[in-house]
Amino acid sequence: MKKQPFISVNANIHFLYMTKQEEQSPVYQEYRKKWYQNPETFTAGSFPLHLDIESTSLCNLNCPFCSFKSVHRGWKRGNMEWNLYKKIIDEGKEHRLYSIKLSLRGEPLLHPEIFKMIEYARKSGVIDIYFNTNAVLLDEQKADAIINSQVNRISISFEGYEKNLYEKNRIGARFEDVVKNIETLVNKRNRKNTKYPRIRIQTVLIPEMENILEQYKNFWMEKGVDEIAYLDLEKEPENNEDLSYPWVCPQLWQRMTIWYDGTLLPCVHDTYGIMRIGNVSEINIADAWHSTVENGYRLIHQSGYGETLYSCRICPLRAGQVRRIKKEICHDTSTINR
Repeated sequence: MKKQPFISVNANIHFLYMTKQEEQSPVYQEYRKKWYQNPETFTAGSFPLHLDIESTSLCNLNCPFCSFKSVHRGWKRGNMEWNLYKKIIDEGKEHRLYSIKLSLRGEPLLHPEIFKMIEYARKSGVIDIYFNTNAVLLDEQKADAIINSQVNRISISFEGYEKNLYEKNRIGARFEDVVKNIETLVNKRNRKNTKYPRIRIQTVLIPEMENILEQYKNFWMEKGVDEIAYLDLEKEPENNEDLSYPWVCPQLWQRMTIWYDGTLLPCVHDTYGIMRIGNVSEINIADAWHSTVENGYRLIHQSGYGETLYSCRICPLRAGQVRRIKKEICHDTSTINR
């Protein structure tokens, strides 16, 4: 008998610390309600709630655990052109796009027009604008630009709280310089008495981090950041690993991904681009969101057969979630047997 399809939203991120947020607008509350409700009720709505827009695929580091490192070696890289970005945001404005994230495979602070991109999205009515950064380029000038742009939040990727562990995993970065950059951003924001950006420090849960999370939390709390979190280490299924389980991907009812060259994908984890739907320079996002292809992906997942799609079967997010589910089932069974 096939198991009931299982869906869980934001299950791959875990918060160690979070300051209290100011009360959000009714529109923002509506957005966050839909973020959880749409996947749970299999409701697509008229347009994606959120777009992952890859401002650039260029990166200034060479992190060993990066899920894109081996996949995209040798692939063409570059920055998103302004006219392409403007087309995306203009369509989003027509359909009341709530949220964008301006990072994926690359470091957004490498894009020469990143702050222009933030400003245009904000003036177009996008209410939640954010990006991930390694903060290597976050000097005083860029700290001022980030604050002045009123970007809602940023996530800074940082493994650990001491030099050796950090520099081992963030190859090309210097521990002291990046810590100073983060402190500068926090202090400048606080002096200006503004709530933007909300600053999150997050790590991938590599094995060396598993037993030092409390120390990690304490180190960054003292620096005055707003949130401290860790992400599950994303690994594709290993040979002969049984990860058969009807896990349903929530992203199919929340978001779409656009690479710097306009390639449109149903999720952020299709690292090989196998499930690409087209290019936004040639098609509308709204049409793609309700296309036969996208609806087909939804139906397959909703029916509990997501693993029959190759990209989903090897998806590191799915693999991590199924490992967790099976571990919990095994633990519950062992408890009952006692």
